[in-house]
Amino acid sequence: MNRRISKNQIFRIVGILVFSIYISIYFPPVVFGDKATLTNPSIVMIVFVFLAGFLISQAIQRNRQLDYAISVEISRLRRIVHLTRNITAPAAWKNSIKKDTVDYLNKVAISGFRNYHEAHATFRRVTKMLYQYTPKTGRDQIIFKELLEVSRDAAYHSQRVGQLVQTYGSSYVWWVLGVVLVINIILLLGSREPGFTSQLFIAGAIAGLLLVLDMLYEQDMLTKGRSRWYQAMYAASAKDLRQMYR
Repeated sequence: MNRRISKNQIFRIVGILVFSIYISIYFPPVVFGDKATLTNPSIVMIVFVFLAGFLISQAIQRNRQLDYAISVEISRLRRIVHLTRNITAPAAWKNSIKKDTVDYLNKVAISGFRNYHEAHATFRRVTKMLYQYTPKTGRDQIIFKELLEVSRDAAYHSQRVGQLVQTYGSSYVWWVLGVVLVINIILLLGSREPGFTSQLFIAGAIAGLLLVLDMLYEQDMLTKGRSRWYQAMYAASAKDLRQMYR
């Protein structure tokens, strides 16, 4: 899923840069006396970046699975409507299938992914009507067989979407990352030397750590921007189905 950078993301990046420069310049000096040589933050920084990078990789894979599950679910729902329009059945039955499918897509688009499971009752009405249908001709039997396969696939990916949108990194891991980040910042501030050049390099290191943490947040959490992007996909499909079969 390729999305343009949002205003919130830009504000967070700018805020991180401003905060890093500010804290590096104006934070009171941290004096370690004769032990100043022990403030080398390299090892702790490596641990932080390695752990955060591993978690970012996991989050990216999870997001790709979510992208795929949503794409397949939507395509299978559209396929259900298309197939029912070509089967021998009363018009009222076909319209009910379309209406409930569109209602399901709209509910997901409006209510949000936090309440994703609440929309499943509408989807179950679609599958219930499909299971009650009895094919009348050989052609209907072929289409109905595909309908069952498509509905089963849609149901599976619907469950996958519901599972993936509720899957995040462990709160314990986030706490550990936060503690390691604070330790890194303290060590970086303790290794400052007099002069703007040292402060600028320290600010760059702090900004780098915070940007890595922000990247993990963006990938691990279902942010409002990403949720709205997914919801727009459901809303667009609902609109297409309404216009296609009026």
